[in-house]
Amino acid sequence: MVKQRWFEILLGGAVFGIAIFFLVWANANTNGSKEGTVQRIVADFTSIKGLRVGNDVRIGGVKIGSVEKLAINPDTFQAQVTMAIRNDVLLPTDTAVAIISDGLLGGAYMRVNPGSDAQKIADGGKFTIIEQSATLEELLGKAVFIISETSSE
Repeated sequence: MVKQRWFEILLGGAVFGIAIFFLVWANANTNGSKEGTVQRIVADFTSIKGLRVGNDVRIGGVKIGSVEKLAINPDTFQAQVTMAIRNDVLLPTDTAVAIISDGLLGGAYMRVNPGSDAQKIADGGKFTIIEQSATLEELLGKAVFIISETSSE
């Protein structure tokens, strides 16, 4: 009975030790959320329908960051999106950004289309080229309108 209890204590300690090891390893090998490893860039939109804090920021489908904050720009009264983007991704100043629907269930992500300018957007900078994307609901509404117009003629 005593041998079995010691075995259980040692086994539990080993499992606990392995769990701590993996937590430390995971913390050391992730760079998306540590302070100092991201740059913050903002963009102003007329509508951010479907976008939420935590949604992806992607280039060509590859995640380079996430949406960190949604607010109202007090000067323009537009929706302001603050993105946390990896420091190793240096974006040209003529980079375009758009909110893209991520399927039929209403999710969204930020699509970044890098430009070719030699100058880069600094941390705390702003995207100046904003692509206003039509939502799935707007496209379906237009399609229904066109179909109803052609069928009534």
